[in-house]
Amino acid sequence: MDGHRSAAPYGVPDELDAGRLEHRSTAFCVFVLIVLVLIGEMIAFEFTFVYPALTELAALYKTPDIGWVLTIASLVGASVTATVGKLSDMYGKRLVIAWMLGAFAIGTLLCATTSSFGVLLLGRVLQGAAIPISAVSYGLVRDIMPRRLVPIGLGMLASGVGASGVLGPLLGGALIDWAGVRSIFWFLLVYVIVVGAVLLAVVPESPVRAPQRLDLGGAITLFTSVALILLAVSKGEEWGWSSGRTLASLAGGVLVMGVFFQVQRRVTEPLMHLGLLTRRSVATTLLVALLGQFPLAAYSFLNPLMQQSPPHPGNDHGLGLSAFRLGVEITVFQGGMAVIFGVVGGRLARRCGGRVVAIAGCSALTVGILSLGYAGTTLWELQLVAAVTGVGFGMYYAAIPNLMVEAVHAKEQGIAAGMQGVVAGSAASAATAALGAILARHVLVNDPATGVVIYQTDGFRYACFAAALVGAGSVVAAVSMRHGRAPATGGAAPDADPERAAPAGTAPPAPSAT
Repeated sequence: MDGHRSAAPYGVPDELDAGRLEHRSTAFCVFVLIVLVLIGEMIAFEFTFVYPALTELAALYKTPDIGWVLTIASLVGASVTATVGKLSDMYGKRLVIAWMLGAFAIGTLLCATTSSFGVLLLGRVLQGAAIPISAVSYGLVRDIMPRRLVPIGLGMLASGVGASGVLGPLLGGALIDWAGVRSIFWFLLVYVIVVGAVLLAVVPESPVRAPQRLDLGGAITLFTSVALILLAVSKGEEWGWSSGRTLASLAGGVLVMGVFFQVQRRVTEPLMHLGLLTRRSVATTLLVALLGQFPLAAYSFLNPLMQQSPPHPGNDHGLGLSAFRLGVEITVFQGGMAVIFGVVGGRLARRCGGRVVAIAGCSALTVGILSLGYAGTTLWELQLVAAVTGVGFGMYYAAIPNLMVEAVHAKEQGIAAGMQGVVAGSAASAATAALGAILARHVLVNDPATGVVIYQTDGFRYACFAAALVGAGSVVAAVSMRHGRAPATGGAAPDADPERAAPAGTAPPAPSAT
């Protein structure tokens, strides 16, 4: 048991419930959730808009290093997530979201107007600093929604992530075709201004505060260590896994991470209470999040490579689909099921607990990525695989936030969500790097003149099988969880500390039906 935490007895309202929307209509609560979903979609758009724009951006800025447009945003986002989570605990979650929207707007304006590749990267740094918005939004939903709506609200946020995966490439591609590559940034600038204004006008601030000073030394060392490790993972294939740059980045990241842990042990107000990592409920949730992210990221990485490859002997998967056809004929099934089952997962967590939802989500992701490697080239097979993966996507993203909300006190929510974000980002980067290394051993065609690379069927199958093995590990981890077996309560104090026994003669309140 953690001595710094307190729980209200069953049936006694927590003092932090004062700021909840208990007396507002369900329609208003749903509107607030929609605003947060739209803000989360914006963060996904900063990547899904840019993917189809890479060729045009490379030509516009006359650089072979255009991949940094994606890499630098991902590195910054993963590196600042824990610190931003801590700031949201200290100063308020809505306020911190507004700060990030401001940074995103400035960065987007730079991207839209600059003719310098260096300034473009600076703009992407500022956009990347807004990536933790989703993690902070989970905490805001926990703090302001009526507890009966928290699990469902977290599921709605998951649905938004699924929808953006379909809308992003289609909308981004249409903007590029109709108005030029800079139009994606002008669109995002208008978007962020509108959703930012609605956030400030409609969404209430969380009453939860953890009054502390920011551990600047911890923030700097954590940022540096995560950035260096992810840099090595992201660029290892390009630089060579045994190259000096890769090994130096990896060794430096590990060394600085050791310094970070030493700093956290010595300061009186650490950025991250290391006791969180040793708490069983938190540790198992992070483990499931880590392993489950692998097959999810694998599908996003491998599916376009497989279906957009041109037909060629030795590659049974090549359909030669355009990005637009891939989206409307296959990916839409993944996104559609993710939207539906994000909400379903939230409702199921409220009735059966987050563990059941995690088991279902990780199982579907594992089946989906394994099936991708062995599916034929008929459209209905690929649509079925996409739909199964979408079910897993929605359930996974509904389960993990609900499990974390039930594992930590409200004043720890920001840093816990930050840790979850770091784990997810690291797992996605590791998945892409590991699967890219497998594919690199099975190259069928590599034409330097056109840049076309076609991989062997066996390469795709080995990659899918490797991702499925990790996914199976996530299922085992979820099944073995002791945490998340009771219906989700939206972070009610007794259930937020699973290691605290209920007072004798009492029982957890049953969730109300909707």
